[in-house]
Amino acid sequence: MKLMILKNKKGLYCFSAGLIIIVILIVVITIHKADIFYECYKISKLHTTDKISILMEQAVIQATDNMSKIDIEQKDTYENETEDSVVVSILGKEILKVEKSRIKDDVYGEFLDNQWELEEINAILMAIKGRWEVDQYMGFVPQTLYDSHLFSEESSAIISQKEVEELREDYRVAVEWAQNNIPNVTFSVKENWFGEDTNSNYIYVNGNMCPVNIILSVDRMNEYYPAMVDRTTYADEFIAEYPVLYIQFYMWENEIQGYGKATLVITDDNRFYFFKDGAFYSVRKV
Repeated sequence: MKLMILKNKKGLYCFSAGLIIIVILIVVITIHKADIFYECYKISKLHTTDKISILMEQAVIQATDNMSKIDIEQKDTYENETEDSVVVSILGKEILKVEKSRIKDDVYGEFLDNQWELEEINAILMAIKGRWEVDQYMGFVPQTLYDSHLFSEESSAIISQKEVEELREDYRVAVEWAQNNIPNVTFSVKENWFGEDTNSNYIYVNGNMCPVNIILSVDRMNEYYPAMVDRTTYADEFIAEYPVLYIQFYMWENEIQGYGKATLVITDDNRFYFFKDGAFYSVRKV
C-alpha cells in the first residue's frame, strides 16, 4: 500500500514538473513572438516613414523644377507691371510708377530714355543718396556683346579666322585686366563732394560734377542684337531681374583718355553695379 502511494506521488510530481515546463515554453514562445512582431512593426514603420520622406522630397523637387521653368520675363511682368504702369523699385523700395503709354517700344526693346519729370528724377536719385565707391569685380559681358559690331552677319562674312583669334585674345586680356584693376571711383548722389546735402540732379564723380542720363529698361531685348554695349545687365556670372534703371554719365579719366562713359546699373532684385568698359563692379556706401 505504501509502495503504491509513493508511486502515485512520484507520478504526480512528474506530471506537475512537465506541466510547468510546458507553461514556461509557452510563455517564452509568446514573448519571442511579441519581440518579433515588435521588430516587424518598427521595420514597417521605418519603411513607411522613409517612403513618406521620399515622397515629400520628390514633391519638393517637382515643385522646385516647376518654379525653375517659369519664364523670368513673365515673372517680372507679374510682379512689376499693372495694367497701365510699370513699377520701379530701387534697393527694395518702390519709388514710382511709370505709365506704359510713355514707354517706347522698338528694336532695342521697351524703354524710357531721359524723358522724366523733375520730381521723378529727384525720387530716383534720392533712393541712392550718399557717397559710394566702387568695390569688387562682379562680371564681364560676353564677347558677342563686347565685340558686337564685329560679330554681326555682315562683319562675320569679311573678317578672317586670324582676326577672330586676335579678337578672342583681346577679349581675354580685357577681362583679366578688369579683374585685376578695380576702378578708383567714388561718387556722391544728392550730396556735394564735401558731404553736404544738395538739390542738384548732377552727381559728383571723383570730385567732378557730372550730368546724368536716366534710362528705364523694361525687358532684355537690348542685351542681344542690336547690342547696347553701355546699357546691359548681360553677364555670364549673374542674371538680373527687370525692370532696370541705367544712370549714365561721362567721367574724367586722365589727360590721355579724357572723358569716358560709365553707367550705374540698378536692377529690380536689388543689385547695384558700376559698369564700365564691359565690366560690372559692386559698389558700397562710405
